[in-house]
Amino acid sequence: MSRYSNSTQANTLNQSASSEQSKDLPTPSQTQFAPLMLLGRIWNYVAEVLSWLFASPHQPHIRECRDRTGQTCWRVHDPASGQSMVFYTEQEVCAWLEQRWSRYMR
Repeated sequence: MSRYSNSTQANTLNQSASSEQSKDLPTPSQTQFAPLMLLGRIWNYVAEVLSWLFASPHQPHIRECRDRTGQTCWRVHDPASGQSMVFYTEQEVCAWLEQRWSRYMR
C-alpha cells in the first residue's frame, strides 16, 4: 500500500470515530435551561413591578402577554378612567393611545 492510501484510511477511521463520539454526547434538554428560564421570568416580573412603582399614576399601563391560544396580545389599563382592554395588534394599541391622548388634551 502507498503512503497516501494509509493516510486516507486513517482519516476515514478518525471521521467515523468522531461521528460515533458525537452521537454519544448528550443534547441540551429543556430541563438544563429551566433555571435560566426561571431567572428570566423573575427578571421580567421585577422589571414590571419597578416600572409600575415609578410610573405616573395617571399613565396607561401596557403589558404584552399571550392569550389562551398562544396568540400575542396587549393588556392595557387606563388608571384615569378605570378601563382595561385587550388588543391583538400594535396598531390597535396605538390607535387607542391616540384617542386617549386627544380625549385628555381637550
